[in-house]
Amino acid sequence: NVPTALALAVSMSLVPAISAARAVNDEDGVRRQSDLGLRFAFLIGFPCSIGMSVLAEPIMRFFYENTMEEAYLITGGQLLAVSSMTIVLFTVVQATSSILQGLGKQRIPMYTLVAGVVCKVILNYVLVGIPGIGIHGAPIASLVCYTVSLVPNLYYVLKYGKVRFNLMGWLVRPGIAAAAMGLSVWLLRLILPSHRLLTLLEVAVGVAVYAAAALAI
Repeated sequence: NVPTALALAVSMSLVPAISAARAVNDEDGVRRQSDLGLRFAFLIGFPCSIGMSVLAEPIMRFFYENTMEEAYLITGGQLLAVSSMTIVLFTVVQATSSILQGLGKQRIPMYTLVAGVVCKVILNYVLVGIPGIGIHGAPIASLVCYTVSLVPNLYYVLKYGKVRFNLMGWLVRPGIAAAAMGLSVWLLRLILPSHRLLTLLEVAVGVAVYAAAALAI
């Protein structure tokens, strides 16, 4: 919820900025604000998704080691590792929804979110009911939900905002920085023993590596 709150704050600032630029037919301003909003969405979403996914089981142990059985800790870690990937999808859905609202296309994100929710409900019902999948179907359904909302949202942002798909700025550079962070945290997990205080150290190292890598590229 912390990264999604950050994404919401960024997204809320996009609506008046894009609306103001659109009101004076400032197409460059619309493109600039839209590009900036999406860059921030990926900058926030990528590290939160990857960091929480890599540290899923240590995070579960940090909070519940003394109150939860070992099997539940492992299962909870597996569920968190997958569901963490919804963070980056949600942040981008939030940003694209705000951009479309600023462009006066507020119905589009409403429809795409409804489509995503319908897919989530159906997949939850189907996947959770399969014995070999069970509760693991829930985070899979969430991933599909936000992907179904994200793809058309992004398409209409590119179409109506006349924004160019910024592969390097949105995906490659934040992705490289997040991958460097994830690799460093994963290596620390291999080297260090499992301990609650060491989990905090791994989080701190991940934050530092991501900040350094993001600034460097």
